Amino acid sequence: MTAQAPHAAFEGFVDDCDCTRIAGWCWRSDQPDASVELVIRDGERELGCTRADKFRRDLLLAGKGNGKHGFHFDLPEEYLLRAEGRLSVRVADAEFELVGSPATVRPLIQELILSPPVFSRYVDGPPLDFGTLRVDIANTCNLFCVYCPTIALRSKERVELASFERFLSQRVSHAQNFAVGCGQEPTTHPELVSFLEAIGNSKAKPSEMFMLVTNGTLLHKHDWARIAKSGLNALYISLDSVDPEVLGGVRTGSKLALIQENVTGLLAAAPGVRLHLNIVVTNRNRGYVEDVIAWGTTQHAASFTLREMYFPPTPNPKPTIEEQELRGLMLEEGQFAALRERLIAKWGPERFVFADRLHLEQEYAYWAPKLV
Repeated sequence: MTAQAPHAAFEGFVDDCDCTRIAGWCWRSDQPDASVELVIRDGERELGCTRADKFRRDLLLAGKGNGKHGFHFDLPEEYLLRAEGRLSVRVADAEFELVGSPATVRPLIQELILSPPVFSRYVDGPPLDFGTLRVDIANTCNLFCVYCPTIALRSKERVELASFERFLSQRVSHAQNFAVGCGQEPTTHPELVSFLEAIGNSKAKPSEMFMLVTNGTLLHKHDWARIAKSGLNALYISLDSVDPEVLGGVRTGSKLALIQENVTGLLAAAPGVRLHLNIVVTNRNRGYVEDVIAWGTTQHAASFTLREMYFPPTPNPKPTIEEQELRGLMLEEGQFAALRERLIAKWGPERFVFADRLHLEQEYAYWAPKLV
């Protein structure tokens, strides 16, 4: 009976297993706030260990302790190249196996971000299905946003069009969503339109959202008529204020009038494209967010995504002056929630997406290692 007692305390599920990671949750009812260590194996081969300590709101609402019991384990790159395997997940000490384990690796990636420094590693291999595929075709940006975590990663590297077309034909059997632009600025690539056309003319053309994610300042340098014919259906513009001085204070190099002119012009030239606005909320622009919403409404924006500024932790025991200034841009506790309530009360909840600091902490921890 003593050997069975630890097993009775554990509960856990494997939610997903694709070519990049295996994910799910696990907790123990007799220690509801403690994190559980898990072991991942492919047959008898141990791939590694991870802790089920990621916060998930659904677990908190379901009464699973403090909700910090989710896990994801990044698989070795070999699984992207062979798209097969059968993985087990067990509690390290108790050898309790999660429901859904062993799980078969599916030729699917729920979400993948590719940047020029790593792109070549993914060109060859078996065809895969993608939930959301995000590709930075350039590894630089023309603006210097005070909160941007990728400034230090910028370089002159670009994805070559021929390599991109090979990737589309070999690796993408289907994509639900495809975004050109993510951490850097795609309009700095002189062949941007050719990349959009390559997607639109291939089996990689997404079944749902075909997105261009940009700050909008260089859109006029690209052929809007060709963009319209590419099949693009979503324009994501990063815009934190419609006050030129405030915008320039958080996104150095921004030209508000040019951005607005570019957005209006492209939407007129490409009526099949819907506008979506991304807003990073800091102490500098918090009082100007409603003006952005109002302007976006005149452009019939389909959605507004508000992201609370997050400054990732640094190893410095004593923060530098720059780090102190950045932390000063972060909102105080409760300010983002108050803004959310005010916007919903004024415009309704339908078009808003909110990413608070806790969400961004988890997001940064997951994506930051994949950007290099």
